[in-house]
Amino acid sequence: MARTRSVTLHQLAKACAVSIATASRVMAGDARVAAPTRAAVLAKAAEIGYAPLARPGVEQAVRPGLPRASGDLGLVMNPAVLVEAFFMRLVCAAQAEAEAQGRRLVLAGPAALADEAALRRLRLDGLLLQDDGDDELQARMAAVLPTVVVMTPGRSHPCDAVGWDESQAVELALDRLLALGHRRIRFFDIHDHLRTGGRGNVHHLARTAAFERLRAGRGLDQATCEVLPGRDAPLDEVMAGRLDAWLAGKNRPTAILCGADVYGVPLVHAAQARGLRLPGELSLIGIDDIDLCTALRPQLASVRAPQAEIGAEAVRLLLRRQAAPRAPRTLTLLPVSLQERGSLAPPV
Repeated sequence: MARTRSVTLHQLAKACAVSIATASRVMAGDARVAAPTRAAVLAKAAEIGYAPLARPGVEQAVRPGLPRASGDLGLVMNPAVLVEAFFMRLVCAAQAEAEAQGRRLVLAGPAALADEAALRRLRLDGLLLQDDGDDELQARMAAVLPTVVVMTPGRSHPCDAVGWDESQAVELALDRLLALGHRRIRFFDIHDHLRTGGRGNVHHLARTAAFERLRAGRGLDQATCEVLPGRDAPLDEVMAGRLDAWLAGKNRPTAILCGADVYGVPLVHAAQARGLRLPGELSLIGIDDIDLCTALRPQLASVRAPQAEIGAEAVRLLLRRQAAPRAPRTLTLLPVSLQERGSLAPPV
């Protein structure tokens, strides 16, 4: 069988109407290249199938016709989150699906994407990449390997992506509170990364924006939104302080919609320490459905993120991308579901 000819750097530069040196700097991640030029070159590289790792003498399987590297698929996630069962649902499901497809899943940290040499050492056939808001990195990876972004909150990407719609998650929680009769609803979140000048957590940013849109669109003038840019104390102390402030305020909420369950858990403890009846005097609902939700009394209601389903679907998307490298990119959003538990009741 004849081998498919690889797209060369010269062809990429010609297609983008830039010099070979400029195209090379873009693919090497040189930040000195102007952002519009960088974006245009990365998009064209993904479109025409330029693969800088596909060099003579270097086994890669980034494009059809090249010898297979190893058959392995890579999953790149922040190591700090892997101690949490919430994220391990995705990892375990992706591993099981890869094995079912006759592949091995290699777990790696962000350092694996630091340079071409680090990535080449992994000898991967495809990449699953946790969404952290870095579109430029995603475009670079998609130009090198078949790539699927996992855990997207529903935004567009320069490559295939799978996740859930954060707007739907917030709407499910808000609709349930409204159906119970709550109007003085407070949405609470913490955007830690913004204080240090980072991009911010893409999920928390999307959840806050969704609540603001829904509040304005439905005319919920008694609903309020509070977002802290960071915290300087342990989370249980922060949440206890916020609860005291809410209870003492003029517009005392009857329900709290937490931007994540990790805020709802210490809120339950703080409310109980103050003798507050849950859910009689205050209803609580979170988002993510972490394991601790069912360890509380009352159990914390939450909107379940489909982590396991995302892991399995991401592997299937990646294998389809390997089979059809020039097919249009896809954005797959899996449904979330409301887990109604004992922390919800009509307002007193």
